[in-house]
Amino acid sequence: GGRGAAPQPFLRSNFDKRLLTLLSEVTGWEQFEGKFLIPFYASDLLHTHGDNLRVLRQYVLLICSEYNTIVASFDDVETRLFSDAVRRLDRKIAPGLSKITWLTKGVKDLYIKDVRKSASEVWAVVQFFKTDRATVSKLVDSMRNTLLVDIERNYVHEQGVFEERQSKHREK
Repeated sequence: GGRGAAPQPFLRSNFDKRLLTLLSEVTGWEQFEGKFLIPFYASDLLHTHGDNLRVLRQYVLLICSEYNTIVASFDDVETRLFSDAVRRLDRKIAPGLSKITWLTKGVKDLYIKDVRKSASEVWAVVQFFKTDRATVSKLVDSMRNTLLVDIERNYVHEQGVFEERQSKHREK
């Protein structure tokens, strides 16, 4: 079912904090150049997948940040207006929420690039809309404060003079 105008949930990374701590600790212990015994599995994990996991984690955090920025920027009207665009973005992100794992091959080259491109496109449209909306709002305020008729009190105009003055006033 659709979300309607309900508030959008924010995305967050589910990278295991214990694994992140383990990778950091192994990196730290390796600075002692073999003076301390590091479990083989932990060291192997760092050297086999560590850099890839760190890079992938940063990309996932970036996707979460981009998505959350888009969703947080909406007011109630924009939430309804952009619900289809967010729904399409949700569909792009969905495999990362259910099917893709941290060790899925090619995730960075295919999935992440595709999601970031889609998020970038949605953000560009949102920014364009917000800029245009602000411009229209300023113009409406300007029109609201503009006098359409300039009337001088206690003054009698000759025939045609009043129309001419009003025409000049509207041009101005």
